[in-house]
Amino acid sequence: LFDAPVQNLFWANGESIATAIVGRLPVRAEGRSGALPRISTAEDAEWLGITDPADMPISIDPADGLIANANNRIMTEAAAPYPIAGDWQPPHRYRRVREMLEGADAPHDAGLSAAVQTDALSHFARELTPHLLRAQPATEIGRLALARLAAWDHVMSVDAAGPAIFSAAADELARVLAEDDLGPAFMDWWTAEPGFLETALTDKQDWCDDLRTPGEEDCLWALSTAIDRAAAQLAQRLGDDVAAWRWGDLHVARMGHTTLTYIPVVNWLTDRPLETPGGDHTPNRGQTRGADSDDSFAHVHGAGMRVIYDLADLDRTDFALAGGQSGHFLSPHYADRLTDWRDGRYFRIPGRSDDIEGGDISRLILQPE
Repeated sequence: LFDAPVQNLFWANGESIATAIVGRLPVRAEGRSGALPRISTAEDAEWLGITDPADMPISIDPADGLIANANNRIMTEAAAPYPIAGDWQPPHRYRRVREMLEGADAPHDAGLSAAVQTDALSHFARELTPHLLRAQPATEIGRLALARLAAWDHVMSVDAAGPAIFSAAADELARVLAEDDLGPAFMDWWTAEPGFLETALTDKQDWCDDLRTPGEEDCLWALSTAIDRAAAQLAQRLGDDVAAWRWGDLHVARMGHTTLTYIPVVNWLTDRPLETPGGDHTPNRGQTRGADSDDSFAHVHGAGMRVIYDLADLDRTDFALAGGQSGHFLSPHYADRLTDWRDGRYFRIPGRSDDIEGGDISRLILQPE
């Protein structure tokens, strides 16, 4: 009965877990994915039908007992009876979630779920950093930054320099590799896309050559140049003391009021900016603006709410909210959950009679005159 939008649906009970792609999709002519518009009168533009729900992918009780998703591709093209989507997030967040679930010694309880939701380790950084450490920076600030990167544990924590160095280096590496090839179009594309960076440094090393020079540059040159440029950029923003660099000084969530944030001076009262952990490829997502923006490392997207459902007792379900219950900036509940959300603390919504009688809650009584 589910038509649109097409979703990844997950469900569970006491005995079983499952996931399915639900919704209706058009069946198009062979070779037509729907990624681009077509003139309606074109011979191959007309839909051949609508997908049968029974043909949509479904997985019930997989052999390893685990189901996870982080906007990654969940099935191969060969396994899908119809074209379902053309773009997915890189698999690094998913891999980290699987790693935590598979490696857990304790039962899969609410505590483990909270640890997964708030985890700030970057699987992407763990894969790309060994390439970056091959660099031979030409500047002193670049060498200091590389040494700090070598000591980093790949956790995108607010007080560490490593996340800032890695993020800037990944952005600059994308620029070194692709700007000469794409020309003016590069600024419209610029992003540290993991699949491209990993492929360019391994299987397709021709990307490392700068087509604008008469010589032929290799990947060691590309990595070294990226580190030097990243270090210079960070020194301009954070100062020359590499040991004092902090990810939290760059990775700030503005948490602006929906409308008042656009009014100068007033937004000083309404906005609640705060430093946050995480990055583009951590389970606790702290997605940034992108390298071509004025504030490229600002935290602009993440989980507005987190929920841990206790299927044995749904009254024990835990929540984390990026803000507060009230939308009025003068209310004490406007942003009282914000730091708890950032720091991985959860709350339970009271609902039983004993919660109301003896719990730590507020009560508002509306009584006519």
